[in-house]
This record gives sequence, structure tokens and C-alpha cells, in this order.
Amino acid sequence: MNQNYFISKNVLVEGTPLVALNAKEYENSTDAATLSALKLNKSFDALLKKMIECSYERMALVHYKSSTFLVTKENMPYLFDCVENACNILGIEKIPEIYILQNESLNAYTTGVQNPILVLNSGLLHALNHEELMYIIGHELGHIKSEHVLYTMLANFYRSVVKRITDTNFWAQIASTGLDIAFHKWERSSELTADRAGLLVCQHLPSAITAMAKLCGCPIDIYDKLDANMFLKQVETFEEFESSSYNKFLEIAVTLNDKHPLGVLRTKALMLWVQSGEYAKILLRNSTWTEKEIERLSQETQKASDKKNNIQDQATTAMEKCVAADVDFEEAKQQTSAQTGIKRVAAWSTELTKGNKAKSTKAKVAKKEKQLTKAGDAYQKALDMETALRGAFKTASQEEIDTLTNKTLENLIRINK
Repeated sequence: MNQNYFISKNVLVEGTPLVALNAKEYENSTDAATLSALKLNKSFDALLKKMIECSYERMALVHYKSSTFLVTKENMPYLFDCVENACNILGIEKIPEIYILQNESLNAYTTGVQNPILVLNSGLLHALNHEELMYIIGHELGHIKSEHVLYTMLANFYRSVVKRITDTNFWAQIASTGLDIAFHKWERSSELTADRAGLLVCQHLPSAITAMAKLCGCPIDIYDKLDANMFLKQVETFEEFESSSYNKFLEIAVTLNDKHPLGVLRTKALMLWVQSGEYAKILLRNSTWTEKEIERLSQETQKASDKKNNIQDQATTAMEKCVAADVDFEEAKQQTSAQTGIKRVAAWSTELTKGNKAKSTKAKVAKKEKQLTKAGDAYQKALDMETALRGAFKTASQEEIDTLTNKTLENLIRINK
């Protein structure tokens, strides 16, 4: 999605306004308890706000006004309307100034107390669809509504002061570590509150989940295929991984100094909040539906859920049949392969038999040839003998002729055999 989309688009689908919404209705319990404790001293609260307004807030304004792009109703009407609509939904009267920071990473943040500022990285405008963008905007506005910005600035100020004091004092570092960990824990719980505000603004749970998947690093190449279930499978896998006590300990150790919870844990926390019924309660409180209409919607939702489960069961059965069919196919293929092998062996056997017969016939022919050669030699000897006899008859006596005749007869008899 290119940035021109946000400049030219004017049609905006508005979510349900949440009339008289109080941040305490959706705040995370740890976040709410910490905020209540911090707000007990109203004089300190007012003093802190004034100090931030006169120092950090003015420096931030100079920075953003001079080095980022200011969004107005005229230059980016669609984006401006998105923020305005989100403010209406959450009940925020003063629309914060909106700035675009040239940065392709998917990030956004708020700063300022008396004059809040919303900063969106340019990468978000290319990566998010409308509902996902509304979720991110709602998340940041949630920080403003719960006054997280004030105490986040206090935490940052505390860290900078403590760092200077404890750089040369080991025991001071040890003493400040507990407070630092407590601040980080509150900051993580404040992100869970802001996630709930984001969902209340976009009012579409699947889009909140896909937005989280993109923030966690989903590559742009699969944005078209991305759906909530794809990331929820990762959440389920992490839950199984998290069931180990050692892995749970490692998770705590990894996030101890993080300001943001792990992406899958944020998604899991948001799902649990929705499943608790608190999200639906806030939306329904602001609707004009009657109890009968709500009951009808609940029944239709249940029917849709049952139908979905039925379809999933059918899909599972179909998958099992496909697996069985694959097994049958493999067995048939193996049987066919065996039958082909048997046919080949039979063919080879036939060829071998023919070869053996040919070999036997060749041996018989060779034997006959030897016999014929011998017979030819004997016949030649008889011819030679006949020639000799004819010469002998001319000069021999009668007795010698009879003797030669008898020998000749004997030789002829032997030749005939």
C-alpha cells in the first residue's frame, strides 16, 4: 500500500462511539493500581505536568515540528480522519498533533502531556490496512487517555537522574534496581491497557492480531496470506513452551528490563480479555440494541461457532480420509511395483530358457558336424582304397583279389555304421 492511498482516500468506516468511556473500564489491573497510587498526590501531579510542559514537551515540539511531517486535514485527510474518529470513540476531546517520521520500521509512539503528540513511522502507512492502522492509532491514544505519557516521562527522568547518582556508587545502584524493575513492570502493564484501547477503536479482533503479527516481524511477502489464525498458532505453541517452569523463569528474566511485553504475550493477554466478556460488555453498553436483540446475536454467534466447529470436524475427517487414501495409494503402488517385478523376472526366465535351448541345439549341431567330418574322412579313405584296389586287380592273382575284396567289404560295412 503506498502513501498516496492515505492522501487521496476520503471514505472512512467509523467504529461504534463509546459514550462516556472511562479508562478504568478497560485498564489492566497492575496498570490501574500503579496509576491510582501515583495520582494520590494531586499537588505533585500538577507540578510534574507543569515541569514537563516547560521543559521536555517544548523541546519535543521543536524537534518534531522541524524534522518530521505534520499531518493536517488538508494534506492527508484520510489519516487525519482516522485519528479524529479514534479520539471520538475513546472520548478524547483534544486531537493530538500528528507527525510522520521517515522510518520504515513499524512503530508509533506518543509524547507530551498538556499538548500530546502522536508520531507514526512512515513504514506503518505502507504495511497496515485500515483496521490495523486504527488499532495502532487506538493503542497510542490509549496511552494519552490513561495519562501514561506523564508517568513514562517521570520514569525516564528518574532513570536519567539515578544514572548520574549511581554511576560511582555501587550500593546506590543496588538500591535503585528494585525501583527500576517496578517501573518496567508498570510500563509493560500499560502496554496491555493500550492494546485494549486499540481493540476498542478498531473493533475487529482479527485485525488487532494481524497488526501484532506484522509488528513481530511478519514479512511483507506473505501479507496477502496473513490471517489471525496463523499468528494464534504461534501463540498456542508458545503457551506449550511456557508451561515448563524453567522456560517461564527464562521468560521473566528476558523481559525483566523490557518496556514492552513479548508480542505473543500481548496477543494472549488481549485474547484473554476478550474471552472474559469485558470487551463485549463495553461495546454493548454503548449500543442501542434491546436485550432480545443481544440474545438473538448471542444465539447467532453460538450457531456460527457451532457451524465453524462442524466445518473443522468435517475438514479433519476429510484430512484423515486423504491420509488413508495416500496410504492405500502407496500400498497399491508397492503391489503394482511387485507385480511388475514378477513379470520382469518371468520374462527374464523365458529368455534364459530360450538361451539355454539355443545353447543345447548349438552343442548338438557341433556334435553332428564332428560326426559328418569323421564320415567324410572315412569315405575319402574308401575312395583311396578303391583306387588302390583297381590298380591291384590289374596285376594281382585270384587269391590276392579275393583277400582285397573281403577287406574292402569289411571297410564298407564299418563306414556304413
